[in-house]
Amino acid sequence: MVLEALIKWRGMTPFAEDLDFLFASVRANGTKPLCPNSLLKKSIQPAVRRAGITKRIGFHSLRHSLATWLRQIGVDVKVAQGLLRHTNSKTTMDIYTHGVSSLRRAANDTAVEFMLPDKVKKAG
Repeated sequence: MVLEALIKWRGMTPFAEDLDFLFASVRANGTKPLCPNSLLKKSIQPAVRRAGITKRIGFHSLRHSLATWLRQIGVDVKVAQGLLRHTNSKTTMDIYTHGVSSLRRAANDTAVEFMLPDKVKKAG
């Protein structure tokens, strides 16, 4: 899907020559890439505001989101560590991944189910 979207974008951009950058600077007439901060300020942050998110979002926020999502879908911690280019998995797990409310709720429900006597389970 990503490759298809990038090929489609290449066909839409005025800078579609082989030597042009995929996300090219209009000011540099396609010969230089967009500045990452420009992309953040002109595209990502306005989209975040339109979505009603009030938290300040930057590229670092996206790294935390990626780490949490990788953990949520069951990606091996060493694979996530490699993708995020962390020196050790402790950084990946202890700093970058965050608990997901729905997963915490499901874990809590499972723990309660496990601890309840069978009579209570059947009555509920």
